[in-house]
Amino acid sequence: MKGSSAAKCSVCGGEAVYYSPLTRQHLCEKHFASYFRGRVELVVDRYGMLGRVSRTVVVAASGGKDSATVAEVLAGIASRRGLRLLLVHVDVGVPVFSEASRRSVLELASRLGASAAILSLEEALGAAVHELARRARRPVCSVCGLVKRYMINAACLAAGESVVFTGHNMDDLATYVLKNFIMQDLPAIRKLVPVTEPIDGMAAGRARPLYETPEREVELYAKLRGIPFTGEECSFKPHSTLDETIRRAISVIEEEKPGTILSMMRRLAQSARQYPESRYPLKPCRHCGALSSRGECSLCRLTRRVLGEPLGPRVKEYVEVVVSRALGGCGASGAPSSSH
Repeated sequence: MKGSSAAKCSVCGGEAVYYSPLTRQHLCEKHFASYFRGRVELVVDRYGMLGRVSRTVVVAASGGKDSATVAEVLAGIASRRGLRLLLVHVDVGVPVFSEASRRSVLELASRLGASAAILSLEEALGAAVHELARRARRPVCSVCGLVKRYMINAACLAAGESVVFTGHNMDDLATYVLKNFIMQDLPAIRKLVPVTEPIDGMAAGRARPLYETPEREVELYAKLRGIPFTGEECSFKPHSTLDETIRRAISVIEEEKPGTILSMMRRLAQSARQYPESRYPLKPCRHCGALSSRGECSLCRLTRRVLGEPLGPRVKEYVEVVVSRALGGCGASGAPSSSH
């Protein structure tokens, strides 16, 4: 929300670009940037996100504004704390959209001095996401989410880390909370916390630095800072969904009662363990060792049905090679990889 030309920064008296209903301050570009970074870093520290990192801060970089902003803020924090930054991007092969996303991630990595692991679904499986979805007779978004989660998880583990940082902002997460409550998927709500735990080497945890940051602040920060991101929209993105209806409701709530959603998310961070756990026992996939509830992970099940064999092992090997190259030929231990 841009300030009017008459509004002055509450800190320095300069021209304001944003009004924070949280602090009741008008902020100029400089002090908004400080306010934004400070709040994100506070969340990172409050929930011990970087305490889980051994050497490499792994960011799931989609090419959009949210993950690009997370990467930009984390780059500064990581540099001060002697950590390196790895951007992991999954190119799912959607014409125009995937090309724009890939370019944005590479430009961002160059600007931040970060490593980038670009994972191509077509290189890994020989098919783009919409082709896999057509053969599986499933929605493209469903298959896209499945393969991205698998490959990003594999990349994080290949880098020797147990947590991956994502760009989910407060509005995203609040939408998921309310949607899952409406659908009564209560175990899913349990996972919508600032940091989730890794699972026995089968799955990396998730860290969400934008847990308390609304989308409007992320968008303004990214634009003011000139952070590279794509505004290209995926041609398969559905419209008129329940998610969009909930997001509109969240906007109305925040407009009329500022701070309500932030309060909800902070309370959830404290109370999430009261929600039930999934009733399905978790076990390693018999093909690739990834997390599964039935002994076969979602990717191996999909590829077995669509491509004739479970290809999790092949995808993991491909990911390990790409990550090793991105990190300068070093494996998870930080020593030179034997595959190069």
